[in-house]
Amino acid sequence: QKGNIGRTIFALNLQNGAGGSHLAVIKELQTHPVTGRFLHVDFYEIDLNRKLRVRIPLVPQGKAKGEELGGMLQIIEREVEVLCLPRQIPDRLEVDVTPLGIGETLHVRDLPLPDGVELPPGVNYTVITIVSPKAEAAPAAPAAEAETPGEEAGAAEKAEEPSDKA
Repeated sequence: QKGNIGRTIFALNLQNGAGGSHLAVIKELQTHPVTGRFLHVDFYEIDLNRKLRVRIPLVPQGKAKGEELGGMLQIIEREVEVLCLPRQIPDRLEVDVTPLGIGETLHVRDLPLPDGVELPPGVNYTVITIVSPKAEAAPAAPAAEAETPGEEAGAAEKAEEPSDKA
């Protein structure tokens, strides 16, 4: 599955090396720029009892209140780095965005993490925010200009009224 390759655990059997199977994850994968074929793979041997630092996709769920009011959901980070044991690596982190209003943000510390999964120490950044669309702000300015001549015409009529009474 594309995008999941760095979180997949492989059992490597070496022909000329020490006997037995070695558990590993892919550390780096090089592909040919034109054909997309694999050129080189670096594996990282893992211990099932030691936590790994892996990047997990972030999947927003639901429609935010701010979106219903005309705002736009802006995803700042599509992946989040977490620490967990190799057998506890989640496929994705689903986050409910329905309570977010316009101008509100969701930080890494606000994410619901599965059991055995934790954030690296000292990490807290914005992953999702609800922004007010700029497209609606631009048409509002010409509408304000259209009201201004009408207001001036109304003021001119009021100015003429007192002269009629005199």
